[in-house]
Amino acid sequence: MYLIDGYNLLYETSLETRDELIEKINRFCNFYKKKALIIFDGYEPEDFSTIRVEVRFVGDADEEIKQIVKQGNPSQYTLVTLDKDLIYWAHQSNVEVIKSSQFNYLIPDLEMVSKEEDPYLALSDEQAKKELDEFRSFQK
Repeated sequence: MYLIDGYNLLYETSLETRDELIEKINRFCNFYKKKALIIFDGYEPEDFSTIRVEVRFVGDADEEIKQIVKQGNPSQYTLVTLDKDLIYWAHQSNVEVIKSSQFNYLIPDLEMVSKEEDPYLALSDEQAKKELDEFRSFQK
């Protein structure tokens, strides 16, 4: 499950509102069949949660994230944040971390994926080597 430091991720994107962020994360989770918990600082009476994405507004997002991890199994979470103190704590707690600036919440454009192609497949070793060789030729 992705455990997302909400405003921290929002400020690293080109998105303008938390509603846009929630929508993008929801689409990402639906596409990849994942779940996420987005924690925002502050209070909001409205519930923005979906089937795959739970949204919480709390007084201190960092403390809420720590409490969630302590109550569960740290290995089940992937923390998305840029907060240095939270990253340090997560590493000490054996929680996987993806920096907000590196988290790719976008899904492939489904019109660009042919019907025969499986969007979940990764490159084969041979294809990866070819791509890497091509990339290195541009560096020279």
